[in-house]
Amino acid sequence: MALKSNMNDKEKSVMVIGGGMAGMTAAQTLSEYGMKVHLIEKSDHLGGHASSWACMATDTCQHCSSCLSSKTIHKIFPNENPYENLTTYLNTQVIKIDKNNQTFSARLHGDSEHIIEAGKIIVATGFTPTQPEGLLGQAYNRSDKIITTADLNQSLKNNTLKKYFPDTNTPKIGFIQCVGSRNREKGRDYCSQVCCKISLRHIKKLLHLYPEAKISLFYIDLQIIGKETRVKFESLSDRVDLVQGVPFEIFTHENGKLSVIKEDDRNGHRVAEHFDMMVLSMGIQASDSTFPLTGMLDIPLNQWRFIDDPDSLAQKDIYSAGCAAGPVDILTAKQQGILCAEQIIQSFNLQ
Repeated sequence: MALKSNMNDKEKSVMVIGGGMAGMTAAQTLSEYGMKVHLIEKSDHLGGHASSWACMATDTCQHCSSCLSSKTIHKIFPNENPYENLTTYLNTQVIKIDKNNQTFSARLHGDSEHIIEAGKIIVATGFTPTQPEGLLGQAYNRSDKIITTADLNQSLKNNTLKKYFPDTNTPKIGFIQCVGSRNREKGRDYCSQVCCKISLRHIKKLLHLYPEAKISLFYIDLQIIGKETRVKFESLSDRVDLVQGVPFEIFTHENGKLSVIKEDDRNGHRVAEHFDMMVLSMGIQASDSTFPLTGMLDIPLNQWRFIDDPDSLAQKDIYSAGCAAGPVDILTAKQQGILCAEQIIQSFNLQ
Protein backbone atom coordinates (compact mmCIF):
# COMPACT_ATOMS: atom_id res chain seq x y z
CA MET A 1 0.00 0.00 0.00
CA ALA A 2 1.27 3.50 -0.78
CA LEU A 3 1.05 6.68 1.23
CA LYS A 4 -0.39 9.75 -0.46
CA SER A 5 0.77 13.07 0.94
CA ASN A 6 2.76 16.17 0.13
CA MET A 7 5.60 15.05 2.40
CA ASN A 8 8.99 14.08 0.99
CA ASP A 9 10.43 10.60 1.47
CA LYS A 10 12.49 11.58 4.53
CA GLU A 11 9.46 13.01 6.28
CA LYS A 12 7.51 9.81 5.59
CA SER A 13 10.22 7.53 6.98
CA VAL A 14 10.38 6.17 10.54
CA MET A 15 13.31 5.46 12.83
CA VAL A 16 12.65 2.56 15.23
CA ILE A 17 15.11 2.46 18.13
CA GLY A 18 15.15 -1.03 19.63
CA GLY A 19 14.85 -4.38 17.88
CA GLY A 20 12.91 -6.31 20.49
CA MET A 21 9.35 -7.58 20.11
CA ALA A 22 7.71 -4.14 20.04
CA GLY A 23 10.29 -2.56 17.75
CA MET A 24 10.35 -5.46 15.29
CA THR A 25 6.57 -5.60 15.05
CA ALA A 26 6.27 -1.84 14.54
CA ALA A 27 8.95 -1.94 11.82
CA GLN A 28 7.29 -4.89 10.10
CA THR A 29 3.85 -3.25 10.14
CA LEU A 30 5.16 0.05 8.79
CA SER A 31 7.14 -1.73 6.07
CA GLU A 32 4.06 -3.63 4.95
CA TYR A 33 2.45 -0.25 4.28
CA GLY A 34 5.36 0.75 2.06
CA MET A 35 7.01 3.14 4.49
CA LYS A 36 10.77 3.58 4.69
CA VAL A 37 11.91 2.19 8.06
CA HIS A 38 15.27 2.27 9.87
CA LEU A 39 15.40 -0.41 12.62
CA ILE A 40 18.29 0.20 15.04
CA GLU A 41 19.44 -2.45 17.52
CA LYS A 42 22.44 -2.11 19.86
CA SER A 43 23.13 -5.87 20.13
CA ASP A 44 24.21 -8.29 17.42
CA HIS A 45 20.75 -9.81 17.01
CA LEU A 46 17.09 -8.91 16.86
CA GLY A 47 14.47 -10.15 19.32
CA GLY A 48 15.51 -8.59 22.62
CA HIS A 49 14.82 -10.56 25.79
CA ALA A 50 11.96 -12.39 24.09
CA SER A 51 14.41 -14.14 21.74
CA SER A 52 15.90 -16.07 24.68
CA TRP A 53 12.55 -17.18 26.10
CA ALA A 54 12.17 -20.96 26.43
CA CYS A 55 9.11 -22.72 25.08
CA MET A 56 6.75 -23.60 27.93
CA ALA A 57 4.83 -26.30 26.02
CA THR A 58 3.95 -29.44 27.95
CA ASP A 59 1.77 -32.01 26.16
CA THR A 60 0.10 -29.05 24.50
CA CYS A 61 1.00 -25.47 23.60
CA GLN A 62 0.80 -23.20 26.65
CA HIS A 63 0.53 -19.96 24.62
CA CYS A 64 3.68 -18.55 26.23
CA SER A 65 4.45 -16.41 23.12
CA SER A 66 8.09 -17.56 22.95
CA CYS A 67 7.70 -18.38 19.27
CA LEU A 68 6.50 -14.86 18.35
CA SER A 69 10.01 -13.44 18.46
CA SER A 70 11.63 -16.05 16.20
CA LYS A 71 8.76 -15.85 13.72
CA THR A 72 9.11 -12.08 13.46
CA ILE A 73 12.90 -12.27 13.18
CA HIS A 74 12.58 -14.76 10.33
CA LYS A 75 10.46 -12.25 8.41
CA ILE A 76 12.62 -9.18 8.81
CA PHE A 77 16.22 -10.26 9.47
CA PRO A 78 18.48 -8.61 6.86
CA ASN A 79 19.72 -11.86 5.27
CA GLU A 80 16.18 -12.90 4.45
CA ASN A 81 14.52 -9.50 4.29
CA PRO A 82 11.37 -9.40 2.11
CA TYR A 83 10.95 -5.65 2.68
CA GLU A 84 13.15 -3.53 0.43
CA ASN A 85 12.14 -0.43 2.41
CA LEU A 86 13.32 -1.82 5.79
CA THR A 87 16.97 -1.30 6.76
CA THR A 88 18.26 -3.02 9.89
CA TYR A 89 21.30 -1.76 11.82
CA LEU A 90 22.77 -4.28 14.28
CA ASN A 91 25.55 -3.54 16.80
CA THR A 92 24.52 0.09 16.42
CA GLN A 93 23.66 2.87 18.85
CA VAL A 94 22.21 6.34 18.41
CA ILE A 95 24.73 8.85 19.73
CA LYS A 96 23.07 12.09 18.69
CA ILE A 97 19.66 13.25 17.39
CA ASP A 98 18.71 16.67 16.04
CA LYS A 99 15.42 17.83 14.57
CA ASN A 100 15.57 20.04 11.49
CA ASN A 101 12.23 21.31 10.20
CA GLN A 102 10.08 18.17 9.81
CA THR A 103 12.78 15.51 10.08
CA PHE A 104 15.02 13.95 12.73
CA SER A 105 18.69 13.53 11.91
CA ALA A 106 20.43 10.78 13.88
CA ARG A 107 24.10 9.96 14.05
CA LEU A 108 24.62 6.21 14.41
CA HIS A 109 27.69 4.51 15.82
CA GLY A 110 28.30 0.91 14.79
CA ASP A 111 30.78 -0.74 12.47
CA SER A 112 31.03 2.75 11.01
CA GLU A 113 29.47 6.12 11.82
CA HIS A 114 26.78 7.48 9.52
CA ILE A 115 23.70 9.68 9.60
CA ILE A 116 20.10 8.74 8.83
CA GLU A 117 17.01 10.94 8.63
CA ALA A 118 13.38 10.18 9.40
CA GLY A 119 10.13 12.04 9.99
CA LYS A 120 9.11 10.09 13.10
CA ILE A 121 10.76 8.07 15.85
CA ILE A 122 9.57 5.03 17.79
CA VAL A 123 11.39 4.40 21.08
CA ALA A 124 11.21 0.66 21.79
CA THR A 125 14.27 0.26 23.97
CA GLY A 126 12.83 -2.52 26.14
CA PHE A 127 13.82 -3.09 29.75
CA THR A 128 16.68 -4.00 32.04
CA PRO A 129 16.07 -7.03 34.31
CA THR A 130 16.45 -6.33 38.01
CA GLN A 131 19.10 -8.28 39.86
CA PRO A 132 18.83 -9.89 43.32
CA GLU A 133 19.88 -7.45 46.03
CA GLY A 134 20.27 -7.39 49.80
CA LEU A 135 20.35 -10.68 51.71
CA LEU A 136 18.73 -12.57 48.83
CA GLY A 137 21.37 -11.15 46.51
CA GLN A 138 24.13 -12.34 48.84
CA ALA A 139 22.57 -15.81 48.96
CA TYR A 140 22.25 -15.84 45.16
CA ASN A 141 25.96 -15.10 44.80
CA ARG A 142 27.10 -17.82 47.17
CA SER A 143 24.97 -20.76 46.00
CA ASP A 144 24.53 -22.14 42.49
CA LYS A 145 21.23 -23.67 43.58
CA ILE A 146 19.71 -20.23 44.08
CA ILE A 147 18.82 -18.98 40.63
CA THR A 148 16.69 -16.31 38.99
CA THR A 149 13.75 -16.83 36.66
CA ALA A 150 16.12 -15.82 33.83
CA ASP A 151 18.56 -18.58 34.89
CA LEU A 152 15.73 -21.10 35.09
CA ASN A 153 14.51 -20.05 31.69
CA GLN A 154 17.95 -20.67 30.14
CA SER A 155 18.23 -24.02 31.88
CA LEU A 156 14.86 -25.09 30.48
CA LYS A 157 15.84 -23.88 27.03
CA ASN A 158 19.20 -25.68 27.11
CA ASN A 159 17.81 -28.80 28.81
CA THR A 160 20.29 -28.56 31.71
CA LEU A 161 17.85 -28.60 34.61
CA LYS A 162 19.06 -31.98 35.90
CA LYS A 163 22.33 -30.44 37.15
CA TYR A 164 20.46 -28.80 40.03
CA PHE A 165 19.17 -32.09 41.47
CA PRO A 166 20.97 -35.02 39.77
CA ASP A 167 20.05 -37.59 42.43
CA THR A 168 16.29 -37.19 42.70
CA ASN A 169 13.16 -37.17 40.59
CA THR A 170 11.19 -35.59 43.42
CA PRO A 171 12.95 -32.24 43.91
CA LYS A 172 11.66 -29.63 46.29
CA ILE A 173 11.64 -26.21 44.62
CA GLY A 174 10.74 -22.81 45.99
CA PHE A 175 9.77 -19.66 44.08
CA ILE A 176 10.10 -16.25 45.73
CA GLN A 177 8.12 -13.48 44.04
CA CYS A 178 8.73 -9.72 43.92
CA VAL A 179 12.50 -9.93 44.37
CA GLY A 180 13.14 -7.15 41.87
CA SER A 181 10.08 -4.96 42.29
CA ARG A 182 7.59 -3.73 44.92
CA ASN A 183 10.59 -2.14 46.64
CA ARG A 184 10.04 1.46 47.72
CA GLU A 185 13.59 1.88 49.03
CA LYS A 186 14.99 1.09 45.58
CA GLY A 187 12.48 3.33 43.79
CA ARG A 188 10.69 0.34 42.32
CA ASP A 189 7.45 0.35 44.31
CA TYR A 190 5.47 -0.97 41.35
CA CYS A 191 4.39 -4.39 40.10
CA SER A 192 6.41 -5.73 37.17
CA GLN A 193 3.19 -7.24 35.82
CA VAL A 194 4.72 -10.36 34.24
CA CYS A 195 6.46 -12.10 37.16
CA CYS A 196 3.51 -14.09 38.51
CA LYS A 197 2.55 -15.23 35.04
CA ILE A 198 6.13 -16.31 34.32
CA SER A 199 6.41 -18.24 37.59
CA LEU A 200 3.12 -20.04 37.00
CA ARG A 201 4.31 -21.07 33.53
CA HIS A 202 7.64 -22.23 34.93
CA ILE A 203 5.90 -24.23 37.65
CA LYS A 204 3.62 -25.92 35.14
CA LYS A 205 6.64 -26.81 32.99
CA LEU A 206 8.57 -28.15 35.99
CA LEU A 207 5.63 -30.30 37.09
CA HIS A 208 5.42 -31.66 33.56
CA LEU A 209 9.12 -32.61 33.69
CA TYR A 210 9.04 -33.73 37.35
CA PRO A 211 5.45 -34.82 38.15
CA GLU A 212 6.37 -35.70 41.76
CA ALA A 213 8.16 -32.43 42.48
CA LYS A 214 7.12 -30.46 45.56
CA ILE A 215 6.84 -26.74 44.80
CA SER A 216 6.19 -23.77 47.07
CA LEU A 217 5.36 -20.28 45.85
CA PHE A 218 6.11 -17.39 48.23
CA TYR A 219 4.24 -14.24 47.23
CA ILE A 220 3.00 -10.83 48.37
CA ASP A 221 -0.15 -10.97 46.27
CA LEU A 222 -0.63 -12.97 43.10
CA GLN A 223 -1.45 -11.13 39.87
CA ILE A 224 -3.69 -13.58 38.02
CA ILE A 225 -5.69 -11.14 35.91
CA GLY A 226 -6.84 -12.61 32.61
CA LYS A 227 -8.77 -15.78 31.86
CA GLU A 228 -5.75 -17.80 30.73
CA THR A 229 -3.70 -16.95 33.83
CA ARG A 230 -6.62 -17.67 36.19
CA VAL A 231 -7.18 -21.05 34.56
CA LYS A 232 -3.49 -21.89 34.88
CA PHE A 233 -3.50 -20.81 38.54
CA GLU A 234 -6.60 -22.88 39.32
CA SER A 235 -5.07 -25.95 37.66
CA LEU A 236 -1.93 -25.63 39.81
CA SER A 237 -3.38 -24.46 43.12
CA ASP A 238 -3.87 -28.00 44.47
CA ARG A 239 -0.34 -29.05 43.42
CA VAL A 240 1.57 -26.06 44.79
CA ASP A 241 2.04 -24.85 48.35
CA LEU A 242 1.01 -21.18 48.23
CA VAL A 243 2.68 -19.18 51.01
CA GLN A 244 1.70 -15.54 51.49
CA GLY A 245 4.75 -13.65 52.66
CA VAL A 246 8.16 -13.33 51.06
CA PRO A 247 11.28 -14.46 52.97
CA PHE A 248 14.14 -11.97 53.11
CA GLU A 249 16.94 -14.49 53.50
CA ILE A 250 17.91 -17.96 52.29
CA PHE A 251 20.19 -20.09 54.45
CA THR A 252 22.61 -22.53 52.82
CA HIS A 253 23.83 -25.77 54.37
CA GLU A 254 26.91 -27.92 53.88
CA ASN A 255 24.79 -30.70 52.39
CA GLY A 256 23.67 -28.32 49.62
CA LYS A 257 20.16 -27.87 51.00
CA LEU A 258 18.56 -24.42 51.16
CA SER A 259 16.28 -23.18 53.93
CA VAL A 260 13.88 -20.33 54.43
CA ILE A 261 11.92 -19.36 57.52
CA LYS A 262 8.14 -19.13 57.19
CA GLU A 263 5.18 -18.87 59.51
CA ASP A 264 3.17 -21.99 60.19
CA ASP A 265 -0.46 -21.13 59.40
CA ARG A 266 -1.72 -23.66 61.94
CA ASN A 267 -0.09 -22.24 65.08
CA GLY A 268 1.67 -19.02 64.03
CA HIS A 269 5.10 -20.43 64.90
CA ARG A 270 8.12 -19.77 62.70
CA VAL A 271 9.44 -22.92 61.03
CA ALA A 272 12.24 -23.75 58.60
CA GLU A 273 11.48 -25.29 55.23
CA HIS A 274 14.17 -26.94 53.12
CA PHE A 275 14.60 -26.96 49.34
CA ASP A 276 16.80 -28.36 46.58
CA MET A 277 16.50 -25.18 44.52
CA MET A 278 15.18 -21.65 45.02
CA VAL A 279 14.03 -19.45 42.15
CA LEU A 280 14.06 -15.66 42.61
CA SER A 281 11.51 -13.86 40.48
CA MET A 282 13.24 -11.03 38.61
CA GLY A 283 11.42 -7.80 37.92
CA ILE A 284 11.43 -5.29 35.07
CA GLN A 285 13.04 -1.88 35.38
CA ALA A 286 13.50 0.92 32.88
CA SER A 287 16.15 0.15 30.28
CA ASP A 288 19.57 1.74 30.52
CA SER A 289 19.29 2.29 26.76
CA THR A 290 16.36 4.69 27.18
CA PHE A 291 18.13 7.36 29.21
CA PRO A 292 20.55 8.74 26.58
CA LEU A 293 17.54 9.34 24.35
CA THR A 294 15.57 11.27 26.97
CA GLY A 295 17.93 14.23 26.86
CA MET A 296 18.26 14.18 23.08
CA LEU A 297 14.51 14.12 22.52
CA ASP A 298 13.20 15.82 25.68
CA ILE A 299 11.21 12.71 26.60
CA PRO A 300 9.23 12.91 29.88
CA LEU A 301 9.68 10.08 32.38
CA ASN A 302 7.45 8.98 35.26
CA GLN A 303 8.67 8.42 38.82
CA TRP A 304 9.95 4.96 37.87
CA ARG A 305 11.88 6.30 34.86
CA PHE A 306 9.62 4.74 32.25
CA ILE A 307 8.51 6.92 29.32
CA ASP A 308 5.49 9.01 30.27
CA ASP A 309 2.65 10.86 28.51
CA PRO A 310 2.57 9.21 25.04
CA ASP A 311 -0.03 11.69 23.74
CA SER A 312 2.26 14.68 24.18
CA LEU A 313 5.13 12.69 22.69
CA ALA A 314 3.12 11.93 19.55
CA GLN A 315 2.66 15.66 19.00
CA LYS A 316 6.46 15.82 18.73
CA ASP A 317 6.48 12.92 16.22
CA ILE A 318 7.89 10.59 18.88
CA TYR A 319 6.17 7.35 19.92
CA SER A 320 6.91 4.62 22.45
CA ALA A 321 6.07 0.92 22.52
CA GLY A 322 6.78 -2.08 24.72
CA CYS A 323 8.61 -1.99 28.04
CA ALA A 324 10.14 1.43 27.34
CA ALA A 325 6.84 2.82 28.64
CA GLY A 326 6.29 0.24 31.43
CA PRO A 327 6.32 -3.50 32.12
CA VAL A 328 4.43 -5.66 29.59
CA ASP A 329 4.60 -9.27 28.41
CA ILE A 330 5.67 -10.49 24.97
CA LEU A 331 2.21 -10.54 23.43
CA THR A 332 1.34 -7.06 24.74
CA ALA A 333 4.66 -5.72 23.41
CA LYS A 334 3.72 -7.08 19.98
CA GLN A 335 0.26 -5.52 20.16
CA GLN A 336 1.73 -2.17 21.23
CA GLY A 337 4.18 -2.28 18.32
CA ILE A 338 1.30 -2.76 15.89
CA LEU A 339 -0.77 -0.01 17.53
CA CYS A 340 2.18 2.39 17.45
CA ALA A 341 2.70 1.73 13.74
CA GLU A 342 -1.01 2.18 13.03
CA GLN A 343 -0.99 5.56 14.81
CA ILE A 344 1.85 6.70 12.57
CA ILE A 345 0.11 5.43 9.44
CA GLN A 346 -3.03 7.32 10.39
CA SER A 347 -1.01 10.47 11.07
CA PHE A 348 0.19 10.34 7.47
CA ASN A 349 -3.43 10.28 6.29
CA LEU A 350 -3.32 6.98 4.42
CA GLN A 351 -5.82 7.01 1.55
